[in-house]
Amino acid sequence: MTTLMWTTTDTAEALGMTASAFRSKKKALEADDFPKPVPVLSRYVAADVRAWVNLKSKFRNTSQFNLSNGDDISPEILIEDKGVNHENL
Repeated sequence: MTTLMWTTTDTAEALGMTASAFRSKKKALEADDFPKPVPVLSRYVAADVRAWVNLKSKFRNTSQFNLSNGDDISPEILIEDKGVNHENL
């Protein structure tokens, strides 16, 4: 089965961080056009998250993604398989 929707924990793991770290960076991510969860489900659309990562990686020629609050997310952690089903998207 394809995982179309991700929980906060799934989304955080796909970005290579803990759910707690994701929650603390959520406003900065959203300020950088990170997709918001679907309100009625409180879940993130996996394809939207992956599209955001792809968009950022195409336009950033640095070794890190720099969020608007100054935090960084290393791109290599976005590639690692953290147990989230990416293959069937």
